[in-house]
Amino acid sequence: MLQDSNITSNIVFIRTFYHESIGRVNGYDAGMPEMDNNCYYLNGNNPQFTDQRPDYEAENMNFTEWQNHVNGEENTLIQNPLLDSEYKLTQNSPCIDAGNNSVSISVDLDNNHRPQGSGIDIGCYEYVINNCSLMGDLSGDEKISVLDLTILLNYLDGNISPGTPPFNSSLECGDLDYNGIVNEADVVIFVNYLAGNKESL
Repeated sequence: MLQDSNITSNIVFIRTFYHESIGRVNGYDAGMPEMDNNCYYLNGNNPQFTDQRPDYEAENMNFTEWQNHVNGEENTLIQNPLLDSEYKLTQNSPCIDAGNNSVSISVDLDNNHRPQGSGIDIGCYEYVINNCSLMGDLSGDEKISVLDLTILLNYLDGNISPGTPPFNSSLECGDLDYNGIVNEADVVIFVNYLAGNKESL
């Protein structure tokens, strides 16, 4: 969770849910929210937290006070998440592999398979490592051809491994749907590309 340093209000703010026609909705008042595996960052300042619900009111808490207040956030970070211009994780982000692995979410917002590493990343995007200079070029000859499709099929059949000629490229080059898994779906994309039904990989 990011916050502009020019904004001085709290980074987390909980209040009573109220609707004009029915008044206060008590279901939003009871107990503490279950919060963990987050990353809070306020550039140049320490984030503050406020809970304005009746019976739980607390103002301008620091992170330690907030942890005690909600009885949670043990795995939460107070660090710069190191995001790029699209708010996606960069290579050295502390959020990589720091998410909650008990959550059964198999893809991120870009439909990339998660986790990509040893654990789910904090946030809606997984950090995706791709060492491929030309998607679909499994032979490493800087061309995309039937040879590359043949390599992909042989890999899926268990007959060849990356690094074994003619499979001279990284496995990522065969992940044509960019979901972190090389499987039959990538074969379909490859066939459509070679048949002229898809402009690029």
